Amino acid sequence: MDDSNPYQTPASDSQGKHDRQKVRMVAAAQRMVLMAVLANIGIWASALFTSRKIRVDDGWIAFTELGGQSAVARGVFLIVALAVIGFMIFAMYNLAKRLNSHGLAIFYAILMIVPCISLIMLMFVSQQATEFLKGHGIKVGLMGANMNQFN
Repeated sequence: MDDSNPYQTPASDSQGKHDRQKVRMVAAAQRMVLMAVLANIGIWASALFTSRKIRVDDGWIAFTELGGQSAVARGVFLIVALAVIGFMIFAMYNLAKRLNSHGLAIFYAILMIVPCISLIMLMFVSQQATEFLKGHGIKVGLMGANMNQFN
């Protein structure tokens, strides 16, 4: 016997449209977070390799301070690093508010200021987004979902 109510109002298509829009927004926000991860790794790798000289002594790799950087180079690096941190905060907040509560998104965004924790949190929230997207049938690659899936 069928337990469905024959007098029930048909389900609205607007709910499906709303879910599809949310999935699309999560995919776009995840792509921004993954770009922030790459920018974070890039900025700290450049800091490591531009401020130190690498040499090999008796089979060991040693880093020595260069110390010869100009004030302009340090200033440019600082501006780029602050821009990357700002982008990380924006990307984290944008994705976290789509997956979690507003308060948790603010907390995650504040954690972006702490150097190692920021990278861990970016990867954690990106993993949440991957699970969300896969749960909605979206294929997710290394740099997030292909946005052509939504056309």
